[in-house]
Amino acid sequence: MHRDETSLHPDTGVTSVMFVERSLNEIRFWSRIMKEHSFFLRLGFRCEDTQLIEEANQFYRLFEQIAHSYTNETDPEQIKRFNAEVQQAATNIWGFKRKILGLILTCKLPG
Repeated sequence: MHRDETSLHPDTGVTSVMFVERSLNEIRFWSRIMKEHSFFLRLGFRCEDTQLIEEANQFYRLFEQIAHSYTNETDPEQIKRFNAEVQQAATNIWGFKRKILGLILTCKLPG
């Protein structure tokens, strides 16, 4: 699919190339941060917290995959869909972190 690389999007004021590049730069930056969060969470769990360890490992793998999913040559429409997927992944790890906080605050997980 050929994309117009010079016309500005009326809502964002950026070209499709800029949109893809900026999206991927943000995604790579934040996926690295979320991958580190899942790594350090995993390190903080006790050996017997196998379910939490596995969940943290799943988030680590997910954000590792996200970081390497697309290139700057990807179609902008595909990147829009990918942005929504990444937003959902970020929402899910936020929920996981809230669950851990709840377990700590209710003394169900030593903190």
